[in-house]
Amino acid sequence: MKIDWFTGEKAGSQWWNDTQYLGVLGKSGYIIYGEISIDGQLKVGDKISKGQLCGLVETVLKKDKGRPMNMLHLELYTEFIDDPLVWKIDELKDSRLEDPIKLFQINSSHKHK
Repeated sequence: MKIDWFTGEKAGSQWWNDTQYLGVLGKSGYIIYGEISIDGQLKVGDKISKGQLCGLVETVLKKDKGRPMNMLHLELYTEFIDDPLVWKIDELKDSRLEDPIKLFQINSSHKHK
């Protein structure tokens, strides 16, 4: 498990508010939960249980641009990485980065009304 700064001045991106990330290595791979504030009781090396509250989603944007100002940033990697990757436009995706949608169980028989 890793806890560090994700956005804001503390992470070198002063145009956003300070938020943290939590990196967790588990059965699905290495998952990064970003743009959150970490529960103060949680420490590197702790075991995390299914359903455990680890943090809260924080407001990341400093200015309202007519879009949501807070969101959960979710990344999935095939293996532990030391820091979240910066993936720039027109660059190839890192081969360790996967689509996190596979983490969600989707019931195709459920119909929205």
